[in-house]
Amino acid sequence: MINRETLNVDGSDMLVLSALPASDGAHPVYLECCHAPGLDGFTEKVLERWAEAGYAAYSHNLFHRQGPDAKGREALGNLTDEELVRDCEALVAHARAAMGGDAKLTIGGHCMGGRVALLAAASIDGFSAAADFWGGNVMTAKGREAPTVIDMVGNISCPVAGFFGNDDTNPSPDDVDRLDAELTKHGVTHSFHRYDGAGHAFQNFLNEANYREAQAEDAWEKVIAFFADALA
Repeated sequence: MINRETLNVDGSDMLVLSALPASDGAHPVYLECCHAPGLDGFTEKVLERWAEAGYAAYSHNLFHRQGPDAKGREALGNLTDEELVRDCEALVAHARAAMGGDAKLTIGGHCMGGRVALLAAASIDGFSAAADFWGGNVMTAKGREAPTVIDMVGNISCPVAGFFGNDDTNPSPDDVDRLDAELTKHGVTHSFHRYDGAGHAFQNFLNEANYREAQAEDAWEKVIAFFADALA
């Protein structure tokens, strides 16, 4: 079941979705940074799958300052990295209040959410694992010239899993190579998975043209196992 509530961040109401495991008690936390279409049916399914895996799963509307219905490419251009970090900090505090200050934190995201997950992992202490699903534009900053996300990845203190389609153009295979090299340079433990026959949004079942079931399910199995190892 998807729960809905709002948090006030910078004087704006930010919608938060959550899905909780069936069992009571404390659980590790998974934060899903939303993709450009916003908090849609795909985001809800992501939260439900993490809840089935035993995580208290949350996602937040990163477009809230532009109005409750804002989403998409036009709205994405108005985001700033400073505001994105503050939104993630608010969601971390909310999840910790719900699950306890000792709850283990993980984070991930798809498309722009993958970029935000890396930004948050580089900016906020306490994450045990992070996942980047085809996050593009890591070589640019939002609302400032620098630092870019790739400039910041050396600050990440948790292991990172990455999932990318080899037919994608943003991030392209060359972009993924550059991110891989930067993480390696800074000694950040990471595992990248690249899929032939898949492009952008290959896990998004709402995108019939791009969805690839076999690659999508393989990525699900790998990320859940990766997080379980990181939390062990």
